[in-house]
Amino acid sequence: MANISFRVFILLTTILLADGCATMDQAECVSADWYALGLGDGEQGRKSSHYSKYRKECSTFGVNVDSSAYGDGWKAGIRSYCTRDNGYRVGIGGWIYQHSCPAKAEDTFFSAYQAGRGIFLKQMRVNALRRQVQKFGDDLAKSDLSEKQRGSLAEKRKRLKRDLELASISLALTTAEARKHGFNTS
Repeated sequence: MANISFRVFILLTTILLADGCATMDQAECVSADWYALGLGDGEQGRKSSHYSKYRKECSTFGVNVDSSAYGDGWKAGIRSYCTRDNGYRVGIGGWIYQHSCPAKAEDTFFSAYQAGRGIFLKQMRVNALRRQVQKFGDDLAKSDLSEKQRGSLAEKRKRLKRDLELASISLALTTAEARKHGFNTS
């Protein structure tokens, strides 16, 4: 169940990030809540300079961006983004950190991000090795292989299984270390 919730979270965040890249039309520029836009951008970890995109788009319609309201919103949003727990979530989710946190929050956020990112990358490695082991197993099941081909595939699969075992141990150790530091690894 937690895995499904995490997938939904990733999907929604991806949609929101993609939506944040959309251009604004004239009606959106005129009716924009600049504080809310800044808040959303901060909560997504975008840099404060992201407002320049809005300024450029809206200037084509003669609409000025309220940079003060945007900045106030961004500051509130970035405070909620640049937390230890969120750094871990961003890292383990495979997202790229844009180095948008203020200096006093950077170290805490980034160390947690690295812990999560380490688990993410090791899990990706384990998944890739599992797929390779499965593929070699499927290939070995084919009946039209010569003994030489079968022996070569079996040896490669054996090496991959050993690599998978080592990668799984490394992932387990990294996950245990994160758990020891208070991160939710489930």
